[in-house]
Order: sequence, then structure tokens, then C-alpha cells
Amino acid sequence: QWQRYHFAAVLEAPFTRGYMLRVRAKAPVLVDQVQVEEGKLSEHAPMAPAELGLDMPVLSRYPLPRQPVQPQLFVWAPGRAKQTVSVRLWWEDFFGRTTEAARANVQLDEHGRYEGPVRCRGQDVGIYRLKAATAGKCAEGEIVIGVLPADDGKRVPQSFFGTHARMNPHSENIAVRIARRAGMRWYRLHDFNHHVQWRHCEPEQKGKFVWADEEIYDLYRRGYELLGTLVRTPDWAGRDYPPDRPAIPQARVPRKLSWYADYVREVVRRYKDVMNCWEMWNEPYGWGFWAGTPEEYVE
Repeated sequence: QWQRYHFAAVLEAPFTRGYMLRVRAKAPVLVDQVQVEEGKLSEHAPMAPAELGLDMPVLSRYPLPRQPVQPQLFVWAPGRAKQTVSVRLWWEDFFGRTTEAARANVQLDEHGRYEGPVRCRGQDVGIYRLKAATAGKCAEGEIVIGVLPADDGKRVPQSFFGTHARMNPHSENIAVRIARRAGMRWYRLHDFNHHVQWRHCEPEQKGKFVWADEEIYDLYRRGYELLGTLVRTPDWAGRDYPPDRPAIPQARVPRKLSWYADYVREVVRRYKDVMNCWEMWNEPYGWGFWAGTPEEYVE
């Protein structure tokens, strides 16, 4: 059910670095086109006589080498209702080289629309754009596909690469699984997982610890080498700041450095069998992480 939605807003920053539009819905949504206007709303005009789109579930976008893929194809051509349309799909690699993926003849309905799967031949390891177009002028559809080898479960000590992605042992763990297949060696326990950080480990009071053993050991069993970040002050431990120079709780300097030392000692001891690399704080040059002086950080 294609519909046009519009809303007014005051964009406070100049249009120099761009904006991000985030759409949240209770059901799957495909955003066909975004139009930004100043002043009165104009009539909608399609980008082209025919518009195409491609979609796939997230995990399906990372097939094995030479494994065929089957994206969902969307076609909208209002002026060609009930006609048969020829669609060409092709692969485009990182260097712009192209290879045919599939061809299909699709029957549009009375509204000039079509939706259905198309089987495409697979590719070797690499990152590609899978594109779709009809003959004549059209707005092409595309989707990014990463062809990756299977995860053999082995550690990759020769790899220089790592990630810090969202993880949950009770979910599909998409980012964790894909990063392993991409050859990631390291997993940094930071932005998306605060499992070893001070605010997470000792959140309410001194000496009352909360541990994330299940999550950490799950990552280790998957073959990652772990890097812990010893950062983020709990609310109870940070010193006070004047109103004219406020600081968010996680960035506040501890009232007693011995409290921080106790936390470090406990977390390092607990995970010494699976983690032996630690990072002292994060981005201490910025007020958002360290609201102290360089000398206090060195101390």
C-alpha cells in the first residue's frame, strides 16, 4: 500500500553535511523516495516511469561463495498496468565491474505493480551491489551483498581486524556471526556491550558487582580475542561538578582513585582466562568520556 507522508520541521543546521531520516514502524516499511522542500508542498512526481527495488532478510545478504541468492523484486510502473516487463539483474563489484545475475519477465497488476522473488547466480568472495533495471528510463533498484566464507570456528591470529558490534547470545547475533566470517580477530567490549565497564560491573554501590559471564564466554567460544575497556564511572562514584561546568556521570573523575583500582582488580581477575588485553579508559581527550585534566588521567 504505497502512500505519501509529509511533515514539517525546522532544520536548524545548514544543509552542508546532510541529514539522516530514520523511519520507525510497527510493520515492515519500504521507503521509496524522500523529498525535501522549502515552503509549500508540491505535487509528487515519480523519479522515472518505472521504479524498481530489491530486498532480502539481513542474514541472507551474506551468502557463501557461489551460493545463489533470491532477492525480493519490486516493480512500479503506473503507465504500464497489466503489461509484461522485462527485468535485468546484474552484479557490480567494488571496482565497478559487472556480471549478469538473472533476467526475468514479470507481469504487472492493474496498478502497474509487481512483487516476487528472483533467483540470481552467486559470486565469489567480495562485496557487491546487486542491481535491477527495466528497458528504457527507470529508477534502478539495488541491494548490497557481502559474499563471505563460512566460519570454521578457528581463531585467526594473523588478522589485524576487529569489531565492537551489538551481541546477545539469545538472539540471531547477526553482527557477531558476520564479523567472524569476515575474518575479524578482535572483539572490543565497548559501545554496544558495556559488560566489563565500571558502570555495568558496579552500578549501584561499592562492592556490589554484576557480571556478564554468559555474554563474554559466548564471544570467546566463537573464536574472538577480547579487548576490554576500563571506562565509564558509575553515578555513585563520580565527584560533583559546578553548574557552569557540568559533566555527564560516566565521564566524571572518581572521587577516590582507589575505588577505580578495586574495580579494575576485580574485573581483570574474573576474566583473566579469556581476556588479557585491556584499554585504560576511552577517548580521554573528550569531555564526554573524561571530565578531568590530563594530569588526573595520567594519575
